[in-house]
Amino acid sequence: MIKILIVDDEVIEREGLSLMISKERPAINIVGEAGNGREAVELAKKLEPDIVMMDIKMPGMDGVEAVKRIQEEQPKIKFIMVSAFNTFDYAQQVMRFGVKEYLLKPSKKSDILAAIDRMINEIEKLRSEQDQKKKLTNRLERISSFVQTESIVYLLMDHIQEVSLSEWSEWLNIEGKEGYALAFSFEHGESEINRSVKLEWYNLLKDVIHMEMNNSLVGPMMGLHVPVFMLIDEASTDRKEIDRIVLKIIHKFKNLKQTCRLTAGVGSMIKELDHFVKSYEEALLALEFVHSNKAANYLIYDEQLKKKREQLIPMEKEKKLLEAIKEGSEEDSLRLFDQYYYTIVEVAYSNVGKVKMSVRDLFVVISRMLKEIGIDLPFQYEFHSVSTVTQVKEFAKSQLVFVIKEIKEWRQNDMKGLLVQAKEYIDRNFNKVITLDDAADFVGLSSFYFSKLFKERFQMTFIDYLTHLRVTKAKELLNDQTVTLKKIAIEVGYRDPNYFSRVYKKTTGESPSEYRANYFKVR
Repeated sequence: MIKILIVDDEVIEREGLSLMISKERPAINIVGEAGNGREAVELAKKLEPDIVMMDIKMPGMDGVEAVKRIQEEQPKIKFIMVSAFNTFDYAQQVMRFGVKEYLLKPSKKSDILAAIDRMINEIEKLRSEQDQKKKLTNRLERISSFVQTESIVYLLMDHIQEVSLSEWSEWLNIEGKEGYALAFSFEHGESEINRSVKLEWYNLLKDVIHMEMNNSLVGPMMGLHVPVFMLIDEASTDRKEIDRIVLKIIHKFKNLKQTCRLTAGVGSMIKELDHFVKSYEEALLALEFVHSNKAANYLIYDEQLKKKREQLIPMEKEKKLLEAIKEGSEEDSLRLFDQYYYTIVEVAYSNVGKVKMSVRDLFVVISRMLKEIGIDLPFQYEFHSVSTVTQVKEFAKSQLVFVIKEIKEWRQNDMKGLLVQAKEYIDRNFNKVITLDDAADFVGLSSFYFSKLFKERFQMTFIDYLTHLRVTKAKELLNDQTVTLKKIAIEVGYRDPNYFSRVYKKTTGESPSEYRANYFKVR
């Protein structure tokens, strides 16, 4: 809606204009009226009209001065000048401020409306042009963001494309520039994070990065990792400056999103784009040490980290990776696999044959682990068709995704059925001597894995559930005074009455004798 401010020192003139416009152009909003130039300047600031109908000759500040003042602060406002004096001097003065409409009093209604319509058409045309420019700018920004993201993927994955590194450099305006690879990681306490939350974190991180690093390329979010190429100038080559920038990004993100911890690893400086992968792998290694030391938020790579990592053949990482696969967590599994893979590549000095053997051995272990929990998958872990370290990694990750998908389905369907069977087995046999191993053997799972799954499914441990069943049954028997405590203990699966009494009191807060006494006291 177009907003108009009417300015005239004569009340009858203001009222007449207001009435006519309201009647003939009901879509126009008359936001206010002013009786002099000074009042017009104040109202224009407050009401932000699109058009001001301004009388020229007014006491105090005249219309010419008022137009000048308003134009200085609000250049988008359009003016229709109204005057009883047909002098070129007045017209010339206001024309200097871009005023195109000049009406003489008394004006015909048709002339006034025509002047207003011309102003409205001009405003709407400008708005349309601005809207188109804004849409074009938004498209260009999105294209630019897409190009940046694709460039990082290109560098990380060693994709073969028609586009060369020099063309990427030219498009992104990074020719001849040096930089660092960074790996940012989101840490949280939730077991599952939905896509909208991840997108919120990702966009927030991008905004913070662009505020602190004007010249940087932000890659796509992969799992819970975000690769970044931080371009530098001479002022940023100092390690302390890198420290300052990364720490500021982490702190700003923390202030904006308290529920998520942002960590980072920084690789060594590179002078050529095709060395980005090496710097990023160093950043991941630094990030790995950050995750192992919760007191740190970020770490810059140095050769000492490499030496430490070489001393740690990935037994611990393999264990963590296998646990993540068992859990069916694709994000954690792929993240841990990246770390594990980097280690075996380093240990094998990038020898493709040795890397293949290490990855094949890993999948043999995964296959055995799956059979232990009751899953027999025909997945492939031979790598005859691949010839580079990068191809081995991508092939292995595709197989890993397949394995995790099958595990998720098993956990959602078959596993739940097994756990229900185990629970029914415990319900039938709680009054006997029954152990965790007995229940696990009944459904064909290892005792360790069964214990973990049982707790996840029923929100209590095996022993807590067994104790709950026994105490519940004991309460029923205690309500019968003819049954001795010794017999009750045996009936619910305890051979030792004293041990039964201790378990009962620990669970309920009172001994069996106290419960029985209180029960019959209130009867």
